[in-house]
Amino acid sequence: MILELVVLDIDGVLTDGHVYIDEGSASSKSLCYRDLDAITDAQSQGLSLALLTGEDGPLCQTIADRLRISRLVQGQKDKVKGIAQLARECGIDGSEIAFVGDSDRDARAFSEVGLSFTPADGSLLARHLATFTLHANGGAGAVAEALGIIAKLRTPR
Repeated sequence: MILELVVLDIDGVLTDGHVYIDEGSASSKSLCYRDLDAITDAQSQGLSLALLTGEDGPLCQTIADRLRISRLVQGQKDKVKGIAQLARECGIDGSEIAFVGDSDRDARAFSEVGLSFTPADGSLLARHLATFTLHANGGAGAVAEALGIIAKLRTPR
């Protein structure tokens, strides 16, 4: 299977879907080191990654910078449009994209990609429509698990 791009949702996939707010109203999210290591390994093997999130703000860019992912589409709640935008920007077909999403909104885009994944705690619709329902929850190794499956299935161009 030819996969040129892996698209990750942020909230509920890279993170556990919670926002932590301190007394100064600063918000933060946590990332799993297992996922961080898997992303680094995938990038070193030539796999391109992108982030697609309905959220908007500096924290999304901070996460993209931390992961060294240059393609970030934020504030795009319509994930079908977001996947189409990324495909156009990369000059690829949707069938060459793998998407990891957790919500009903994400699940609507699963038919637009070659492979779709949802964490174990993804929405009912996401679990029903995804090519793979992962064993790990969002923010707890789901990205590492998906990238492991992709590594086994992927045929580089």
